[in-house]
Amino acid sequence: MSILFSIPTIFKKNRIKTHIKCIDTLSKQCKISGLDYKIIITCNGSYNEEFENWNPNDDKIIKKYSEEKYNVAKAINVGMKMIKNENYFCLIEDDIEVLDDNWISNFIEIYNKKELNCGLLAIIPHTNSFIKKINLKAPYSIEQHKHPDGIQFISTDKIKQIGYYDESFKGDCDTDDYCFNLLFNGYFNYKVNIPHKHYQVSFDNKILKKEDDIEFSKNVRRSRILLKEKWNLQLGWRRSNTGIYDGWKKVNGKWQIDKLKTNLHPPGYIDGLLKDGLI
Repeated sequence: MSILFSIPTIFKKNRIKTHIKCIDTLSKQCKISGLDYKIIITCNGSYNEEFENWNPNDDKIIKKYSEEKYNVAKAINVGMKMIKNENYFCLIEDDIEVLDDNWISNFIEIYNKKELNCGLLAIIPHTNSFIKKINLKAPYSIEQHKHPDGIQFISTDKIKQIGYYDESFKGDCDTDDYCFNLLFNGYFNYKVNIPHKHYQVSFDNKILKKEDDIEFSKNVRRSRILLKEKWNLQLGWRRSNTGIYDGWKKVNGKWQIDKLKTNLHPPGYIDGLLKDGLI
């Protein structure tokens, strides 16, 4: 049993500590799973010295460059096109840290439940994505969604059928499009309620040059229009920015959602990230 991870990244200056923390956690969890694995880290921009000099200290981690700046779909595909005999593929954002060390094996267990007819598993919802809760005996609670992301976990036999991510979506909506593709082909997508931290440092105008930011903003608008046109979506469809979500607590040794917290930054959370040098 084997798995290939694809992680697009900008890997810029004051964000690097956070990216490395998330990648190191994933590397440790891969070892715990006992699976054969590869982690493809694709720099989604031009050559940069920080990425070039970074040593991941894991021979299963491979550094690559994308051919086009800020086209996330193209960067995802750099990893996806390296699939050989792997059983599973997983896109994971470079600013997400999963807090359960056994999540990879648990995702495989959930994915293969025949009653789910699973397209992909993810962890972050979007506005108007929710369909229904799933009553299923599994390590985590599960919801059926149209287009969740954050992580997109899929079997490689589905990839042979669906194909690669559509690189026409240069600024946004690449993962949403892939979800709709799976739905169109008769599969269902699920959000798994798994404990995680989403640091939200992956991509914003603070790490782009002014001229790049203008072009990227145009590509975001073009991508959203393209998604609506391609899938005949109703006007008013939109995505939500989930923000940093730290709404998890341990009860009797198990992770549970803390209902007292919301999708806003918890008190002192940003201060803690700054203190730890993570942002």
